[in-house]
Amino acid sequence: TYALNRPLTLTAKAIGYAGNGLDGAKLTYRIKRSARFLYPYWPGYRGRRGQPEYNRGQTEIAHGTGTTKPDGSFDITFTLLPDLSLNADLDPVFTFTAEVVVTDINGEVQSAETTLNIGYKSLQLKLDAGGALQPADS
Repeated sequence: TYALNRPLTLTAKAIGYAGNGLDGAKLTYRIKRSARFLYPYWPGYRGRRGQPEYNRGQTEIAHGTGTTKPDGSFDITFTLLPDLSLNADLDPVFTFTAEVVVTDINGEVQSAETTLNIGYKSLQLKLDAGGALQPADS
């Protein structure tokens, strides 16, 4: 289970075209965080169809370099830091994006990106019944 303010270790593997692990390849990584709200709580909300969600720009929260292990694998550990300037009661969802660039000994460059969405609540549900629900008779 992922949780805010806890460390997370990403494990990946750099492989060559033939499927072999890239031993000793240099890598750089950047971890970015953005925030969004799924509910109309933010300033400037323009109604149901005007602006479905608020997005906050990306902020880099970690970066670094490293080398791959003999089998081409590598680990990146960082803390899932929330944006403390946002009110937690408004249930922001944070998108963490990890970007990795690996350069092998021949100068061939590979890159990959993955994202992870984490909020203060472990589950969010949205129901859009389009007016099809009727109140129950009492």
